[in-house]
Order: sequence, then C-alpha cells, then structure tokens
Amino acid sequence: MGRMRALAPCLLAIALLAGCAEELPRRGAADKPPELIPASRFFANRESNYGYRLSPDGTKLGWIASHQNRSTIFFRSLDARLPTILDTHSS
Repeated sequence: MGRMRALAPCLLAIALLAGCAEELPRRGAADKPPELIPASRFFANRESNYGYRLSPDGTKLGWIASHQNRSTIFFRSLDARLPTILDTHSS
C-alpha cells in the first residue's frame, strides 16, 4: 500500500510531462497574417456622451463626447449656452 502511494505521484508527473512532449505547430513565414480589425469597430456609437462631472465649485460641467471622429473633452459654464471644446488632438 505504501509503494502505491509513492508511485501514484510519479506516474501522474510522467503523464503530465508526456503531454508536453509534443511540439506545437509553428506558423511558417509564408502564412498570411490575420486580417486587422478596423479601430472604428471598437466604438459602437459615435454620438454617445458620457462621463459627466460637475466641477468642485459647482460652476462648470464637463463630459466626453465624439468630435471629428475622436473622443474629446467638452466643458461649459453653467451660465453659458455653448460648450468649450478641449482639443488636444494633434493635426
């Protein structure tokens, strides 16, 4: 009985190592790389607005929205009608 208990972990280790003996197939240099996914597929709704935050003094509202196909930070004073765009996109 004692021999079987000592032998069981050894057999298990051999079985696990035997499973690692087979080499995985390698992709050859002639294989075509996978097709790239366009970045626009990651953005479901370009018209979405989110991340609304009120400034600590309560006078400004900030949010993130799409502007010229990019996520952009907008903010406005609560007494103003039009928002200001914080544009950090390089041209």
